[in-house]
Amino acid sequence: MSLEPRRGAAGDSARFAAPEKETPNRATPRLEWIVGGLGTLLVGSAIAVLLYHALVRDRSPPDIRVTAGQVLDLQGGYLVRFRASNEGNSAAAQVTIEGELAGPDGAIEVSDVVLDYLPPRSDRQGGLLFSENPRNGELRLRATGYAKP
Repeated sequence: MSLEPRRGAAGDSARFAAPEKETPNRATPRLEWIVGGLGTLLVGSAIAVLLYHALVRDRSPPDIRVTAGQVLDLQGGYLVRFRASNEGNSAAAQVTIEGELAGPDGAIEVSDVVLDYLPPRSDRQGGLLFSENPRNGELRLRATGYAKP
């Protein structure tokens, strides 16, 4: 018996040989270029719109208009629903809406509500409560003030 290490067949040496390196295809697929271009176009467009609104947009003050809607009978009085529209290009916060009801006997009842926020070119709905029936008198609705947000 021999104590020398046994040598394997010729196939064993190939098993330990370093594998041949394959050259990867470094060309970017056309679809990847198209998707990347569309993404760049969308991000660039969004930035352009934001810059336009920040720099060029008309800064006219809020133009708040209030219109009365449906009158509902409640247990303790009457509810007048309204719509407040901001036709201006600036937002308004803490918008106070006042309703003045002049009854047939000349008595005047006032109700008001505060809308937290009224964005430009939008509208919000709300309601005013009265103890007398608004159908029997003259109702005037108006915005009496706002704060700049």
